[in-house]
Amino acid sequence: MCGRFFLDADFEDVMRHYFGEPRIAKTDAKNLTYETGEFFPSTDIPVIHRGKEVKRAIHMMKWGFEPAFLKKLIINARSETLEQKPMFKDAFVRRRCLVPASGYYEWHNQKKHAIRVKDKRIISLAGLYDRFLDKDGNAFWAVTLLTKDANESISAVHDRMPVIIDKASESMWLSKEYPLNALKGVIDSASPQLEYESVHENMNEEQLTLI
Repeated sequence: MCGRFFLDADFEDVMRHYFGEPRIAKTDAKNLTYETGEFFPSTDIPVIHRGKEVKRAIHMMKWGFEPAFLKKLIINARSETLEQKPMFKDAFVRRRCLVPASGYYEWHNQKKHAIRVKDKRIISLAGLYDRFLDKDGNAFWAVTLLTKDANESISAVHDRMPVIIDKASESMWLSKEYPLNALKGVIDSASPQLEYESVHENMNEEQLTLI
């Protein structure tokens, strides 16, 4: 699963990666701000998605689906069962997104590990986004991150890993022009070589909901 991730690239580098250059007006991001560092469930995180009038836009969204019938945030979705889960099926078809990151954290033997793709400062975590209502009836957008079976480079730390979309497949993942079987192929091929190191001692893994 993916319960924490980090981003140490600044805003201009993120904009350049996804938009070619940091021309904010073209991406509906005039008022977007965020701090680099570690991101936690329930906080707002930067999300790249297909816009109404542009191929790509960036907005802040809450990390974690919050359906009314559950009391816990759904921060991850298993990529293998997206089409079988009503909560995710429509979002998989219509509302795919990318979450910029530099890496993510995982816990093993009560140690926190920072996990990266070798030689990559910015990676794209595959996600889905949807609209929810808070307790006061106010609408907000939220995102959940996709996971898959871990590859050999990280399986010693955890049996799951986030779906990491390579740069060549980013446009395909965001586009509405491709059939679902092609998008499943993107997920299946998302298996970069990962490297990790312990960053803290004696930390207990948080128990978060995974569907």
